[in-house]
Formats: sequence, C-alpha cells, structure tokens
Amino acid sequence: MDVSQYLEIFIDETKEHLQTLSDQLMILETEPDNMETINEIFRAAHSLKGMAGTMGYKRMQRLTHDMENVFQEIRSGNMKVQPELIDVLFRGLDALEGYLANILESADEGTEDNEEIINTLNSIADKAKGGTGEVPVPTPTAAPSDDKSAASDGNKAKYENIRISDYEKATFEKAKEENINFVGNVEGRDAFTGKLDILVADGFTGNIFLKTVEGVGKLVKKSLKDNIKKNIFRTIGAIPALPVINGLSKEMSYKEYGGALFLGVKKPVVKAHGSSDEKLFEFTIKQAEQFVKNKAVEKLTEEFEK
Repeated sequence: MDVSQYLEIFIDETKEHLQTLSDQLMILETEPDNMETINEIFRAAHSLKGMAGTMGYKRMQRLTHDMENVFQEIRSGNMKVQPELIDVLFRGLDALEGYLANILESADEGTEDNEEIINTLNSIADKAKGGTGEVPVPTPTAAPSDDKSAASDGNKAKYENIRISDYEKATFEKAKEENINFVGNVEGRDAFTGKLDILVADGFTGNIFLKTVEGVGKLVKKSLKDNIKKNIFRTIGAIPALPVINGLSKEMSYKEYGGALFLGVKKPVVKAHGSSDEKLFEFTIKQAEQFVKNKAVEKLTEEFEK
C-alpha cells in the first residue's frame, strides 16, 4: 500500500507525540512514581510504534517498541523508575527527534539503528523480568530461498514476524479468558465480511483505514453514476434499480450516522466528521442525546470496572 499520501498526517501526529514524551519525561524526572505520567508515556510510545510501523519506518518502530516494553514492566509493578532509565529515555527521545528530522528532510528515517540505546532498554526490561540484563547478540540468518518448497508455510510465517508488545500479548490472553468472542488479529479486508463486530486499532492506523474506506465509497458512487450516464440505454435501464441504488448510497453515507463517541472521558463527547454540514450536525446532536438518555458512559464505566 502506498502510504506516501499520509506522510503529512504522520509528521503532524509524530510531533505531538514527541512533545508529549518530552513534557512527561520532565515530570517523570521529578515524580518517578507518577502513574498518570507513566501511562501517558506508555501510550505515546505505543502510538508512535504503530504509526511508524504503518509508514514502514522500522528503526523508529523498533525503538518505540522497546520503550513501550520497559514502561509495561513499570505499569505491571515489576520495576521502578530509576535515574539510569530517565537518562536512556531522554537519549531515546533525541533519537526519535533525529528520525523525524530525517523524515522531514527526505521522507526517509535514515540509517542510524541506535543499538546502544535499544540494548540498554532491553537490558533494563530483562532485569525487571528477573534476568541477568545481558542482551544476546543477534546471529546472522540465511537469506530467504527462492525454492518454492521454502514458501510452503508462507502465510503462517508472515504473521510470526509481527512484533507485538508484552502488553498486547497480555491483552489478547485476557480477552480470550473473558469469553468475549475475541478473534485476534485480522486483515483490513476482513472488516466488512461479518467476521467481527468491533475493530480495534491505534489512532493513526484507524484514521488511515477510515479515510481509505471513505474514499473507496466515493469512488464506487462516482463510477456507478458515470457508467449509468454513458448512454441513454444505460440510463433507462437503471431506472428500476434507482430505489436500490439510493438505498445503498444512503447506507454508505457517513452523514447518516452522526459522529463517534469518545471513550475514556467522564461525560458524553461526540466527534463529528471534519466535513460536517448542517445535516450531519443534526444527526450528531441526536446521537449525543441518545448517549445521554441511554447512560452510555455510565454503563461503559460500570462494565470496565468489573
């Protein structure tokens, strides 16, 4: 997938997350037990990891992945924030800002792997898990074979190389234990097959997915109109199908669904589409009214606190 069109969005959101990291690290330096700050840093690293992975910036993804893992150990109570960690985190922040500077200049993150920072983060995380803190030296691997027999398990192997954090693994296991019909990781194409009711993604990936779907919907609508208007015979032939076409158009229009409910806040907050008009705001207000009447926030809070 060509993600170059999303570069501007990536840059803007990366700047915001790096600013969050900088602000929260300053707080953490003086308040090492501040769990709100620890959670903010974890979320920022997690979001940056997902965004970088989507854009193909593997070095940035790897560094933020390892930062995330360390903060998961802190969140789990396996370790405390120490001056050594603060120092390496600030160096990690400098490295991330260096990657962003390269991206701003050339759309490429550069070639600096920052192995020393990553090894230190991994050593700290390993000690938190009861290990020695020694980071194993990676061994060279053979180049992939062109033999067709080597690709017999290709589909399975494709997913074995996906790097997910310990936090994500624990979340998957917890979801399975809760018996909530958790289906695990899915491809984007599975979103509309009926295999799932709820799709969870980080904000950056989710935004790209939604905008892509919206663009495809507009393309289908335009292509249908253009084909119907190609000649008089097609136009006449389409008349009996107009109720179906109009119904489908209405069903696919975001204007019919209002906005999106924000989760994690104490009062109902509904985010409308950036291209909202009077009609969409009307639906959004009605939607907010239903959220209040049905006590959506209270019910969600009660369910999550069980």
